Amino acid sequence: MRARAALIGSLALLCSLSGMAQTAPRPTRIPPSELEDKVLGWMKVYDYKGATVPITLDHRVYSPAQLSIAQLFANWMQASYLPKGALGDVFQIRNPKLSPYNQDTTSLPNAYGALAKLYVQLKYGVNNKIEPLTGDSTNWAMEANGFYGEPIQAISTAQRRYFTLPTFEQQGYGTELDKATDITSHPVLKQFPTIFVRNSVTGNERLIVLTKDHQHPFVKVTKGEYLQAMEAAVLKKYADETQKIARDNKGNQKSIDYFMGYLNGYHAKRLEALKGNREKYKDRLQETAEVATLQPTDLLENYPDLFDGYGGTNKRLTVYTIDPKVTELCKTGGPQWIVMHWTADLRDPISLNLHNSILNNFDFQYVYDYFFDPAKVKGQPYKPLRSPSFTETAVAGKASEATAKTAADPAVVFFEDFSASTVGKKPLNWYSTLDNTGTTSLVTELKGLDGHWTSMAGMEIKPTGLKTPLPRDFDLSYDVVAAETYRWGAKGLYLKLSKTGASPSFLYVKIRPGFDGRPGEIEIEGRFPGAAGYMDGSKWVAAPGFSNNLLNNRVTVTLKKKGDLLQVFVGETKVAEYEKGIPPGLQFDALVFSLAGNAALPDERMFISNVKITAR
Repeated sequence: MRARAALIGSLALLCSLSGMAQTAPRPTRIPPSELEDKVLGWMKVYDYKGATVPITLDHRVYSPAQLSIAQLFANWMQASYLPKGALGDVFQIRNPKLSPYNQDTTSLPNAYGALAKLYVQLKYGVNNKIEPLTGDSTNWAMEANGFYGEPIQAISTAQRRYFTLPTFEQQGYGTELDKATDITSHPVLKQFPTIFVRNSVTGNERLIVLTKDHQHPFVKVTKGEYLQAMEAAVLKKYADETQKIARDNKGNQKSIDYFMGYLNGYHAKRLEALKGNREKYKDRLQETAEVATLQPTDLLENYPDLFDGYGGTNKRLTVYTIDPKVTELCKTGGPQWIVMHWTADLRDPISLNLHNSILNNFDFQYVYDYFFDPAKVKGQPYKPLRSPSFTETAVAGKASEATAKTAADPAVVFFEDFSASTVGKKPLNWYSTLDNTGTTSLVTELKGLDGHWTSMAGMEIKPTGLKTPLPRDFDLSYDVVAAETYRWGAKGLYLKLSKTGASPSFLYVKIRPGFDGRPGEIEIEGRFPGAAGYMDGSKWVAAPGFSNNLLNNRVTVTLKKKGDLLQVFVGETKVAEYEKGIPPGLQFDALVFSLAGNAALPDERMFISNVKITAR
């Protein structure tokens, strides 16, 4: 995984943008929300025709056939995806150039492919043309023979790399995001190895490996080989440290003796531990080596057992290496395996669009057949499974009688019961952020209740057709339903009214149910800078009749604002009143509902409907 990051990182010079004069003002960043739903496409569609000359880089030679495969990858990727909300470009990639800091990558196979960078920080350039502002990007890469895994630095050398393939959970990050991008039910990809990889720079990645036998292309290391590699590492460490001490303390024998004393102590401890491990495992040397930590970095001085570590852990990571015979084949032959990985942070609209486009458009079966069963696609050009310009059209249904009635009432500023929205789809004329699974708020029907409701968990929604500013005096009401057994202590549903500007003002109302028939609670908070004497803090009050013990726990929340006066009702019960609540001249210009729950958990979801604003 680190070598793969280095491979992409080696493109920094290729991807750098032309700098402006130091005295020029910094260009203005285009707000991502302004471009989120716009197809910006590729900066250039390359349509490569194939390479004709080899490229030599360090000790590696990439043949024209291999370079042509990298170009094929770029062509196929561009044919399958149109960047949305980001500006795309594609680069050919190879193993990173060797430096004093990456000599341990010398043994890796010849890797070559294509990287699509989707620039997410954008600006308006000359002639109002959209251009990258920075190099920040969402990425999609496709590599022949690309390395992936967590290197075991303690024993890896320039001649041989040892590594593990930890799951996302074993990397220490739980299972939620991994499950959200799960592809094991995909009709084609379910047959290939896949892992979810931590990447704190460009975003976590989904990785899939195409191999002829549908297995990871690596070989498992035996305990015997691991012990041999550890012994070699111990001896090399001792030799390197001895030379360093002599070099750093040249002419000062007293210092040399002092530091060598410490080194000899460590070395003796390592040799003793190594001897103990050899004795313990002498009859098990052909067993697969498994370690109990992601990256064993010490050389035995801190671990009583090479394979059990400190003991007491259920985490066991198989140790792998690359068969030298396979590495030789990678030098001159075709791909021995193909790695595809892409940013898969489904909370981000750009990443979500990329993820869905890859799964729905890219023809993985064609790629597999092209390299590993070519007779099946002989003479057939690559075509995406679905046009990258495909968009799903939102269809409006028949609005309810209540919607028609309120539309005819001039006092009603806004009404929404989601009756015109399709069940299972995002509500029409509402913007919704994404939860961890890439899901927006969805319109649904609730057993035992009439009408349509929109779900809330892990996202926020706001109406796109709301006419603003709102009246100075108004009634605002909305119906809330909490799922049965809504988890006590889970997040509450927020309504936020705000006045945007240099000194923003806002009013929050948060509600969550009680439990076992007990009342729920409401938090009310207001901030109105510069308006002395008005709301400037929060308070909690009971929400009568709102608990979690029914199939549908439903209440109506109402805010009544007239002049200075603000009243809050739950059902027919007034739960709070502020004589000097909201400044009488203030007019809100934004409305948002939000709930930071977990959509995967039924007991953390709420539903809203019948949102109504009436001028008083």
